[in-house]
Amino acid sequence: MTISLGILCKNGVVLASDGMASLNFQDSEGRSYNFMGLDNLKVHIVDNKFICAFAGDDAIMKHFVTSLERYLSEKWLLPKDPNILVGEVCSSFIKYYHKIHDSYPEELKAKILKEFDTQIENGSLALLLGFYIGNNFYLYQTERNLQFSIVREGCTWYKIIGSGWFVGNPCISLINKLLNVKSMPSVDEALIIAHWTIQHTIDSSSGGVGGDVTIAFLKKDDNGFTIDYCDVADYREHLIHLYNHIHSFTKDINEIVKDGRIEEIPKL
Repeated sequence: MTISLGILCKNGVVLASDGMASLNFQDSEGRSYNFMGLDNLKVHIVDNKFICAFAGDDAIMKHFVTSLERYLSEKWLLPKDPNILVGEVCSSFIKYYHKIHDSYPEELKAKILKEFDTQIENGSLALLLGFYIGNNFYLYQTERNLQFSIVREGCTWYKIIGSGWFVGNPCISLINKLLNVKSMPSVDEALIIAHWTIQHTIDSSSGGVGGDVTIAFLKKDDNGFTIDYCDVADYREHLIHLYNHIHSFTKDINEIVKDGRIEEIPKL
């Protein structure tokens, strides 16, 4: 129960998500644990190089972060080809998850790994990965079997994963029209778009999406790359002003509609 959004920008990458947690796991003795919570971090910065956002079982996704940290710590030199890099990251995650369950009883281990492999195969575990190699930055989305696709300029420059996509997709399309964003945005523009999209989806209570918005960005400037979390409070205030402006426009329409006709179009 998630909405995670990735935006490829002119000068970087922005990833955002809600804070609803959905955990389903079993311990080594076969006890099952299932719970939901609103205070969950689903956007992670790893080794000041990667930004990850998730949709799916949060307990499994936390293992992805750990496996990525291990992969980066063991690699003296990362592949220069982004496709090879993402492929290695995904395959190392699957190997890591299988390995950490080696000590479990065989019957329980087989059950856990079967459930994991099923989620991988049907795409219910999905990832957004933003990172840079040299002077270039990239945004990838994984799909079924952790097959990955790159987000490119000239195509749809954003990707939404998780149960909130059916609200988030039309929402971001409308936001782009309202903000007059006709092509790939800057990081600063994308931060506004990301917060508005995720917050609206949360407010709509769609698909169990909830909690607080988390946004991280990778931004290229003259000094290299900056990766950090943004202060969501600033964008929350910005969103309030945007809504107030739209409400004033609606008020103007109500005042000039006569006999079902708009005689004069108000200006924003």
